[in-house]
Amino acid sequence: MTYASVNIERPRILFAWEFGKNLGHLVRLVEIFKSIRARDGTVIWAIPPQYAKHPILPEDAQLIYNTQSFTSPILDRNTINKADSNVKFHSFADVLLGLGFSDTQTLQTDITYWLRIFEKVRPTSVLCDYAPFALLAASSLGIPTFQITNGFDAPPLAFPMFDSTVRGPYIELANARKVAQLDDRITSVGRALGMPRLNLSSFMSWPKLVIDGIPETDPYGSRTSVRYIGPFIQSSITNIPNWPEEKEPDKNKRIFAYLRGSYAKQVLETLKELPATTYCLWPDATSEVLDRFNGPRMRVTQKMQNLPRIFTRTDSVISYGSSGFLNATLLAGKPHLILPTDREKLMFSRRIERLGAGISLERVNQPNLRHQIQRILDNEEFATSAKKISSRYSDSYFNQQKCAFFDELSHCQ
Repeated sequence: MTYASVNIERPRILFAWEFGKNLGHLVRLVEIFKSIRARDGTVIWAIPPQYAKHPILPEDAQLIYNTQSFTSPILDRNTINKADSNVKFHSFADVLLGLGFSDTQTLQTDITYWLRIFEKVRPTSVLCDYAPFALLAASSLGIPTFQITNGFDAPPLAFPMFDSTVRGPYIELANARKVAQLDDRITSVGRALGMPRLNLSSFMSWPKLVIDGIPETDPYGSRTSVRYIGPFIQSSITNIPNWPEEKEPDKNKRIFAYLRGSYAKQVLETLKELPATTYCLWPDATSEVLDRFNGPRMRVTQKMQNLPRIFTRTDSVISYGSSGFLNATLLAGKPHLILPTDREKLMFSRRIERLGAGISLERVNQPNLRHQIQRILDNEEFATSAKKISSRYSDSYFNQQKCAFFDELSHCQ
């Protein structure tokens, strides 16, 4: 099977997004869309149907819904499928196998689905955002492909073990066998579809990797073959942060908390006991939570915030570990207490901890939580380390990197 894009002057780019639960994927795709449109390009969106009418999606977006059930299993610290606690995963090979790469029929069906989309759209290039099936299909046809990622879903070919995994000869051997299983499944599908050169290596090496972070936070370590473009900040958010009024603004430390998950209430209860001013973004907060915690030294909001404005008044940050927010916090030079809600976020939080710019709190209880919040507030070494890393970069540097990426993505004809 061969592929040729339509012969047009304007770039025609397919955005493919399959997996991932939170809105960070959509935020960065929307920001990329704006830059492609400014370059007179056309974008066709292939995204999960539950996001097709999301308010941050452009009104004029050309949509092709993913008709398959792309509802990714939640990747917690121990399992791919919460219903089966015996399913351990030690590298991204386990993740791919858990998402459907373990079954040849599923893999062939999903690749065929994307091949039909490519035939219909005839893109000049494809941008994959946690879209391994679309990426495999694009690589099989030789379509110019970029992978926008935080790094987690784009491991080196050897599929290194997650740094949170217990190591040993048996586990290393098991991981090697799973990598071999991936290669076998992909090769089998390639033969079935008349693509004998399709294999794991061609799949993994095909896209141009673009990481919306910095080398210091890459979960697999700094790489020379990657373009690091820094985090995307949602440009449409212009509201002014509504911090609690402070009687003694120069006395109390200010904490910005970005919370999700089961620990959120516990964090807010602990913060209420401390002599600090807290502004909290909790998108899933109920009206009961708002009534319970809003007070003289604490304000909780469900509305997304303008981060640059937030950081100008923030001393320390607490969050659940979203990679984009984590990178933005580090580049703002702010110390960070992270309560990772899944293995992916755990990998990023441990990178921050190793850099000396924050604390990764993996087991949460009230006394320990209070102690670690006090540490992040009082120990100036965390802020010093964060500022040292932040000083290595400038907005102009990231703007240059993003522009180079947008230009390359738009000129793959």
